[in-house]
Amino acid sequence: MEVHPNQLPPQINFILASVKDVEWYIGDVTELLTAGYDLRQLIQLRIAGAHRVEVEQRLIVLRLTLAYDPIGEGIEPSVIMAYTSEMAFEIVNFSEAIVHQEGDNYTVPKPFLELLVSIMISTVRGIIIEKTANSALKTLYVPILNAQEVTQRVFG
Repeated sequence: MEVHPNQLPPQINFILASVKDVEWYIGDVTELLTAGYDLRQLIQLRIAGAHRVEVEQRLIVLRLTLAYDPIGEGIEPSVIMAYTSEMAFEIVNFSEAIVHQEGDNYTVPKPFLELLVSIMISTVRGIIIEKTANSALKTLYVPILNAQEVTQRVFG
């Protein structure tokens, strides 16, 4: 059965094979808080990511970075918080689900990639909430992100 890059095959069977913390950083915001700054007014969310297909292992691996960067010049630290996670999804029916282009090039159907990105965003939000629970950043939250927009903007 041939799969088109913009549509899903009838059924894709997959499991979340692994979740890895790649990077975790919290900047020292003591001076900002002491000066009376509201961190929620000082930050902007930065999102970066990539994905790769590992054919022999039947995996789609997503890497997502969510970071809070300060708005404005001269604010220290230069990054308030950054978290990068890598998640591997094992595709049970790989040959039915992933589009083989030429040579080593494979394409994940866009609706399926959006589903995986949605799962990853939700998981990363929870991990960040847990990691910041006992810190000065506990009042910061990761906004609800639209998986379609993130997929289009970050994962192409």
